[in-house]
Amino acid sequence: MLFKTQDTPPVHPARLRAAVVGAAGIAVALTLSACGSSADATSSPSASGAAPGGSTAGASAKGNISPADPSKAGKAAELLPQKYKDKGKLVIGLDASTPPGEYIDKDGKTILGYQADLIKGIGQKLGITLELENAGFDTIIPGLASGRIDVGQAGMYAKKERLEKADFVSYAKIGSTLFTSNKSSKSYDGLDSLCGAGVAVQLGTTLQTMLEDQSKKCTADGKPAVKVLTFGNGSEETLAVSSGRADVGFDSQETINYLIKQTNGQFKLTGSTIAADIPSSIAVPKGSGLDKAIQKALEEMVADGSYAKIFDDWGVSPIMIKQPAINDTGSAG
Repeated sequence: MLFKTQDTPPVHPARLRAAVVGAAGIAVALTLSACGSSADATSSPSASGAAPGGSTAGASAKGNISPADPSKAGKAAELLPQKYKDKGKLVIGLDASTPPGEYIDKDGKTILGYQADLIKGIGQKLGITLELENAGFDTIIPGLASGRIDVGQAGMYAKKERLEKADFVSYAKIGSTLFTSNKSSKSYDGLDSLCGAGVAVQLGTTLQTMLEDQSKKCTADGKPAVKVLTFGNGSEETLAVSSGRADVGFDSQETINYLIKQTNGQFKLTGSTIAADIPSSIAVPKGSGLDKAIQKALEEMVADGSYAKIFDDWGVSPIMIKQPAINDTGSAG
């Protein structure tokens, strides 16, 4: 089940206060855009960029340590491959530019969000210390392949091409949506409506691929191509929409519902949900064995209620799933 277009679920008060900095960062970005300052679109990988709290993606997020508590370890700890037990920690790569999933707190380094809380809960079940690092979304899979990070927690879809390089464990089901500035008089409904439009999207995402495929369809039908504008993080994407550089943005529905709430309606949804209920997953190195351990940890969190508490606290309970699965492509493959 996904959020309805007209509804935004309530956020737990403690989480809402913690997330104010994310909204403040967006508000600053909107102010800058009004002054003519905006992020540049890019088609090349970006490992850093302005996070919601105003920090740089590569700066200071390293050092987010979630220490192991042996008393909280579950059966999942027995499935943790020896390689990682010997290492003594898991390095987690996150894209901390997309509240309420993950974003930088006002201290400029602490990563908050339901995805951050979820991976910390998994670490407790595995009985291992976690080191959270902020990274661009498009650096997650290469980071797993190179060994720079051990786990990617950035709400990824298990696409066919990604499955060649990584394994995935689902933890939620999320739909995607189009959104515009509240001042825009334009409306869009579905991918077919985007021919000729400038669409902001985060670099390296499945949504970028969907737009590129749609652009080919547009031109094949004799219509203008979609102008796909890619950005290194979610803050730059929303800034492009608010400044008018992009006609419309394309992102996950829970992210945009949250954005609308936190910016007092400076953005609005347009059209119906696109690609509803696609599994959102944690990524691990291909064949590492971490997928089975993480799946077990999630199952234990579902069973003891800690999984539901995280989603309830952040106001995103509609995207919960009952059973975590390995390499579930849904309709993303």
